Amino acid sequence: MPLNNFARQVAGLILLLSLVFPTSFTAFKTVALLLPLGCLVLGGGVVGRVDTRLMCAAILFSFIGLGWSLYGMLVGNLGALRVLTVMVVYPILFTILAMLYRGDSQGLDRLLVLAGMLIVLIDLGFVLGEIVLPGNPLGVTLRALYGDEAVVDYGAGYLKFTLPNVSTVIFLLSFMLCRIICQRITLAGLVTFLGLVLVVLLSGRRVILVTALFGPVIAYCMSWGAPGGRGLAVFKVGSFAGAAILLAVFIYSLWPDYIYERVTSIFEFGAGASNLERTYQFIALMDGIYAHPFWGAGAGAVADYIRSEEMPWAYELFYVALVFQYGLLGFSIYAVGVFFLMMFLAREVRRKGRDSFEFYYLCGLISFLLATATNPYLAKFDYMWVLFVPVALLNHRLIERVDRNLVHGH
Repeated sequence: MPLNNFARQVAGLILLLSLVFPTSFTAFKTVALLLPLGCLVLGGGVVGRVDTRLMCAAILFSFIGLGWSLYGMLVGNLGALRVLTVMVVYPILFTILAMLYRGDSQGLDRLLVLAGMLIVLIDLGFVLGEIVLPGNPLGVTLRALYGDEAVVDYGAGYLKFTLPNVSTVIFLLSFMLCRIICQRITLAGLVTFLGLVLVVLLSGRRVILVTALFGPVIAYCMSWGAPGGRGLAVFKVGSFAGAAILLAVFIYSLWPDYIYERVTSIFEFGAGASNLERTYQFIALMDGIYAHPFWGAGAGAVADYIRSEEMPWAYELFYVALVFQYGLLGFSIYAVGVFFLMMFLAREVRRKGRDSFEFYYLCGLISFLLATATNPYLAKFDYMWVLFVPVALLNHRLIERVDRNLVHGH
């Protein structure tokens, strides 16, 4: 038990750091990740088990990644080797780490809420500190961690900031919204949710405005027939929608022209630097797909348009780039795996009800997957937890089922 608890605490710390400080503390996370893995090796079955079918699926995905990287190497793709970690190592690695989960969804729930609180404190503190006292310790620390990725830009009529952990808010905003609606309202939950809404509005991340709405709607439809949450859900929805509208109106009253431009530019695909950038990527990637539709151009392939000189094989249009590099065949296999995890969560919601952790997580997961269409979040270690937490939940459920069948002699 001490070995088990230690491994779980270290894994929880790594997850918390990935949520609050993505793309930073990389060396620490790498070294710390070896500790729970070592505990799993030393502890064996004492620490946990992994379902054989799940491990076989993980190995299958790793072999697919390896096969397409070898294909990419043969045709001379620049990023064929660089994507091996994400596409080959991580599926097996995180499936092994799924052994640490022992059904403590309340622990995961508390960790995600804590991450939301920390993000609100850090991000709003960063914005306020840079306005009131430039050069404050928090701002200096964040710039030391992130460099040009930590920015507060403000002037007459506008304010905008950016930090990498705003990407985590894509998941947490939907997660907290559904959690508050379906559970008992708490002051901590209310403050955290409204704080996350404020973070989104100040960040100017337009895609979150869309995903925060559609994620919960799609999750509700996927779990159709599930028991509803506790309490007056309609009253809660109205209350929080009203609070969010009032907050949005307040922000709009401060910077009306800037907010109007940010919202309307979502649908202006032929204008704006970011929209034009994605348009050029889409055209180049689609040309590549037409040339190699079934097998793709191989892992790490580069289209006619280059977005990044450092990583020319990386594109913001993640799903289109995946089809371009892995073809319709490879993309379909990965899509089936992700869809299976979503359907597993939906089945758990129908079994447990919408006041369950699985429903809140499904809402956040769908929102994050929608946002990934225009940003390659899932190509980075610090965001892949979104998929591998459901893997841990699935592994626990499968192990429970196996044990129950053994007890009943099936």
